[in-house]
Amino acid sequence: MGRVQLVKAVIHGMMVYSFHIYAWPKTLLKKLDRWIRNFIWSGDVSTRKICTVAWQKICTSYDEGGLDIRPLVQVNESLILHLCWKLLSSNNQWAVMCRSRYLQFGMPTDTYLKSSIWNGIKKHVHT
Repeated sequence: MGRVQLVKAVIHGMMVYSFHIYAWPKTLLKKLDRWIRNFIWSGDVSTRKICTVAWQKICTSYDEGGLDIRPLVQVNESLILHLCWKLLSSNNQWAVMCRSRYLQFGMPTDTYLKSSIWNGIKKHVHT
């Protein structure tokens, strides 16, 4: 299995589960992206190697000539936005409970700070 397939299957696959509900710190995600980049180029996360192709080109889609690797910051942000959309548009019990607990008069509230899930969502909710 090639390094790119390994990164996509293992690393991205493991992280996507928690990305659906938690907003990870951007500094950590950028560090993980750097390790992924090092692993793809050199086979070792701690070894840097001279790259002949810009990382932005690698991150583009297959149709545009890239390897379709999405930056982890972008993946985490898009999945948190998807959770926000489900929270605001769904009538499931969890969405109704979250709206009644975290939104007051349709606006996000900062009164409940103990939820790590809400901390990731509240900066995106602008109803």
